[in-house]
Amino acid sequence: MVTAKLGEVGLVTELPGRLEASRIAQVRARAAGIVQKRLFKEGSKVKAGQPLFTIDAAPYQAALLSAKAALTRSEANAAQAASLAKRYRPLVKANAISKQEYANAVAGQKTTEADVAVARAAVQTAQINVGYGSVTSPISGRIGRALVTEGALVGQGEATPLAVVQQIDPLYVNFTQSSGEALRLRRAFADGKMTRANDGNAAQVQVVLEDGRNYPLPGKLLFSDLTVDQSTGQITLRAEVPNPKGFLLPGMYVRVRIELVTDVPGLRELHDVVAHGMSVVVVQATTASYRHPGLSEELKREFDDIAANSRRAMTEMRSMLGSLRNSEAGRELGPQPGLSDLPQLYASARSAGVQIAEPEASDVEGHDIGEVIALTAYRIVQEALSNVIRHAPGATAQVDFAIRGGQLAISVVNSSSAVGAVMAQLDRGQHLGQGLIGMRERAAIVGGSVVCVPLADGGFSVTASLPLGAVNKTSNGTVGS
Repeated sequence: MVTAKLGEVGLVTELPGRLEASRIAQVRARAAGIVQKRLFKEGSKVKAGQPLFTIDAAPYQAALLSAKAALTRSEANAAQAASLAKRYRPLVKANAISKQEYANAVAGQKTTEADVAVARAAVQTAQINVGYGSVTSPISGRIGRALVTEGALVGQGEATPLAVVQQIDPLYVNFTQSSGEALRLRRAFADGKMTRANDGNAAQVQVVLEDGRNYPLPGKLLFSDLTVDQSTGQITLRAEVPNPKGFLLPGMYVRVRIELVTDVPGLRELHDVVAHGMSVVVVQATTASYRHPGLSEELKREFDDIAANSRRAMTEMRSMLGSLRNSEAGRELGPQPGLSDLPQLYASARSAGVQIAEPEASDVEGHDIGEVIALTAYRIVQEALSNVIRHAPGATAQVDFAIRGGQLAISVVNSSSAVGAVMAQLDRGQHLGQGLIGMRERAAIVGGSVVCVPLADGGFSVTASLPLGAVNKTSNGTVGS
């Protein structure tokens, strides 16, 4: 059995791509010689600086010894020249030797010091060449097969490739997109219409494997190329995909799935309009036998079926509304009616014949009412006045608002025996119409309550209590007359 659930289906774009190692290093022989030993297992993980091959370094060790001997000779010559220049210094002051002889001695000292520096550099070069006899990994990653075997002569005239090390966690996936679509993706990301990666700084992508299955770990879009291919109009994009277990391999063909969040403006407003219309159908069908006593039994059963089917549809609509509230938390919606829109509602009710007393709004003015609370309050008043319009045109309604203990208190009182008779019969003792039942459930979602009871004079009273500060965003929060 498959259970259908309400949810958003984003606009999905799938593009073909190839996986590529995030870092690639070719291991090459930097010294000429015979490969003596391979020190790694092909296909294994290696660390940066780990020895991989040993090359015969005997010629380089001999060159190192020769360089050290030359350094010793240069240091001895430098010491002798420095001693000679030191002895000549007082003699030249006493005019015992010519100044030319002293100048030659000083020049000889500096020459031998330069020879020492050259010899030391030669020793360092020889040491480096000896170190090249041990070939190490330049990066951490996974090493492939060995490209040479023991006994091979390498580095003779060129840096012979020995192996390749690739870093495959994370991996890159390169794919192309038209320049127009790439601009659309950039705008969508800037507008918050793309699913973001965990760090929030990049768009999230999903990798689909060759067999059609989704790779379990999401990736993130890194960047796009700086230029557009003039022949195709395509631009290269790159995404980064984590690969901690090494399941993905460089060169694999994959598809990159980019999802744009679908935002349907006014979806909840549409729900409210449809639910309100259905509530009217339920009320009319439920009260048909009271408003028309002469109905046949067949027509009564038909109206009962209409009311029952409408109730079931309303229940489904309210379930959808609850899902929408959970899935759209914090999302920007289009303008919704609030308390500042009540004057238009009062004007519409007056044009339908309802006499509305001026609401006392002084206690509410200046308070910030949350957007959801303002919308809920508006719908409650709207539904209460709708009941008056449907059942007692020309009746009087008193609408009041107040702030009590952090709650927005709403009161709609109607004085009409006709309405009171209908309300007392409705919903088998619950004393409120189906539309107001929906308002009670709606208020309960935000932590409030709605109560509707018949009055002794034949009218009815709708009272509601809604918590202030139930949402982060505030909107039109003052009550108009």
